[in-house]
Amino acid sequence: MKENPEDNSGDVKQQLDALAKKILSSSSIKEQEVLMKELWEQTPSQNIHNIDEEGLQRKVVAKALAGDKQSNRPPIRRENIGRRRSRTSAVIYLCLLLTVSITALFYLRNNTLPEEDARYTYTETVKENPRGIRSSFFLTDGTKVHLNAQSKLVFREDFGQKERRVYLEGEAFFEVAKDASKPFVVVSDNLVTTAVGTSFNVRDYRKDRDAATSLATGIVDVLRFKNGQPDTTSKAVRLMPSQQLTYNKFKREMEVESFNSDLTLAWMNNTIHFENTAFKNMVYVLERWYDVDIQMDIDDFKQIMNVKGTGKFTNQSLEVVLEALGYSMGFTSEFDSNRIVIKPT
Repeated sequence: MKENPEDNSGDVKQQLDALAKKILSSSSIKEQEVLMKELWEQTPSQNIHNIDEEGLQRKVVAKALAGDKQSNRPPIRRENIGRRRSRTSAVIYLCLLLTVSITALFYLRNNTLPEEDARYTYTETVKENPRGIRSSFFLTDGTKVHLNAQSKLVFREDFGQKERRVYLEGEAFFEVAKDASKPFVVVSDNLVTTAVGTSFNVRDYRKDRDAATSLATGIVDVLRFKNGQPDTTSKAVRLMPSQQLTYNKFKREMEVESFNSDLTLAWMNNTIHFENTAFKNMVYVLERWYDVDIQMDIDDFKQIMNVKGTGKFTNQSLEVVLEALGYSMGFTSEFDSNRIVIKPT
């Protein structure tokens, strides 16, 4: 069989071997980089597949170590330590330089990426509400989403084609379209809620001390979301209608109990509903709802932070809400644009 005149892989290997010797004999990092550039320009693309980069790397290290063993050095003195460290660092640098350069040469000369990478390329759709804004919209599968203030929902542009998965920051209520072959999955900071055709609320604000999934109709399974993935080491908790799973972020404990839908889902009807709620928790709700910053002196805050109050307000201004709460809880409010200063009475 005749040899292919275009196949000069042997020459390439000889070039690499010669290059390794030159690099080891050179004391200049700059010169080593020039040699690598020279190889880059001279190597034809069809021969890249024939380069044994791991073998070359081992050869460079072996030659470097062999050189150390064969040299007749005097006993090590303290002032020689820095010099030896420099040589060791240079050897490590050369190995990395060879590996990275040859790998880059392979990809750039062939101008392609591995097929696996293309599978992870997709576009995300983001629905986000700032403070003071609430919205409703439909997903492509027919699911209706009610998104609360200061909340964000992220999902793939091809949502529903292969799977139905969304990522939530904040709070949202889902009226899920039925599709038994594709469960509807909501992933938040602390919980993973899975449903088929049902309606439920997920609240998982980062500032809140707890997160909760509240089921209105149907059935859902809830897992903890831990270390960037569902915590499959524990069994999923199945909720029935009118049940709520609450996850305490500090104690890292889950609790299932019945819930008051009029209280939990009030936000969907433009209603703020506090029931025996501590003032410190009211502050987060009011700031999100009205897009304001509530400020207090630290000593004043400590005085009323745990005072609890009750009130239900539908389409009411912030002035009306604070006046009513202040009367029953013992504080006054001063308004300055989007800044509210509260003082205990």
